[in-house]
Amino acid sequence: MRKTALVFAISTVLACGTSDDPEVNNGTNNTTNNSTNNTTNNSTNNSTNNTTNNTTNNTTNNTTNNSTNNSTNNSTNNMTGGGWVEVSSACAGSKTNALWFDDANVGYSGCGEAADGFGLFKTTDGGVTWSEVRNFEALRINDIRRVDGTLYLAGIRNPGGGSAFKVIDTNGTLSFEVMFTPSNNAFTSTPQGENIAVASDGAILVDSLTGRSATLVTADGTVIETSTLHEDAIANPDTTSSFQVRRLQMVNDRFAGVGSTINEPAQFMAPSTLAGATFHMKPVQLQPSNEDGELLDLHVWGPQKMITAGWNQTTNAARSPLIFRIDGADPTDVGNWTRVDVFAQGIEYDGGVYALATRGDEVIAVGTKFPTSSGGFVIHSTDAGQTWTDITPGPDKPGEISNAWIFEDGSVYVAGGGLEAYKMSVN
Repeated sequence: MRKTALVFAISTVLACGTSDDPEVNNGTNNTTNNSTNNTTNNSTNNSTNNTTNNTTNNTTNNTTNNSTNNSTNNSTNNMTGGGWVEVSSACAGSKTNALWFDDANVGYSGCGEAADGFGLFKTTDGGVTWSEVRNFEALRINDIRRVDGTLYLAGIRNPGGGSAFKVIDTNGTLSFEVMFTPSNNAFTSTPQGENIAVASDGAILVDSLTGRSATLVTADGTVIETSTLHEDAIANPDTTSSFQVRRLQMVNDRFAGVGSTINEPAQFMAPSTLAGATFHMKPVQLQPSNEDGELLDLHVWGPQKMITAGWNQTTNAARSPLIFRIDGADPTDVGNWTRVDVFAQGIEYDGGVYALATRGDEVIAVGTKFPTSSGGFVIHSTDAGQTWTDITPGPDKPGEISNAWIFEDGSVYVAGGGLEAYKMSVN
């Protein structure tokens, strides 16, 4: 079992905008009857901290916080980084690659890209502490998803082979089934899975962490390796047309993705509509040809409503977080995508997004600033990514933040490397 970080007790309410969920949470610590909550904690040096948050219904919350080192913590619950609790990440290395929560308590994590990134980790207290799951010690896990009740993993088993795995739960004891073992073909095999997407019939698509190849496992178990996901391969299997996928998702039960490399414009890969298409995709270039970028995550609300984010890698350019969104239009037409300028919204630092988390129209984006010594960031949207607010944990800068989750009650968990993680809870 890994050691975990100390826990500090501060909490807040995370504001939510229009959501697909029936429940709407308002980001104030106020009850509907305009009650006043006064909580006073005496510190060992008898110092008192009072934080007053004024809301439109004129309720007041006075909170006096006590720290064990006789210091005083002031937190304004106004979505500016106050209210975070330092908890724990499962990953001692550079980043948290994979994160999945089944509910407010039970979750899983993987640290596959780190030097010591072997194993599957589980929490039963909402990410406060993590323990290593037995029988998974040989796995490096880069992606975790639960689809129709089954937990799927992408990564690598070493020793033993395998790039995708299905978790088997036998009366609470977890084990895994290898879904495919890659061949020795350097051009077509997927030696280490980066992402796994699962269709409704049980077919899976896994892209390679280290190249442009991918592997399809059909519903009947047939394994098909490919050197490219480009739709040109339908007519010409020997095509050199290809792209680097960094995130796979399903759109209308068809495989889609985002990606590119650091020396290419960022791309959305739409499901191909050509005859004979299975895993094939049509690239849609979202950046101008004189720019470079890398999209690392994609969330799909529906076939015409999506958000994708990553890094602007253009040389000698302002490198604010790279975010594109679309709502109500054909995603294969680049003119329908909107590039979101977070710099104009007051997020005035260079940085790149590693991951997105969503709940209805609420979105959390996490990443790292440039230079990386500047630490990580967390930004928040309540309108499907149109407008953003910086809610990075403070006052001390966190390290790189590489993954995130929004729970059903509006709580947020964000994690990086070095066992570093934070949680913003609902009172």
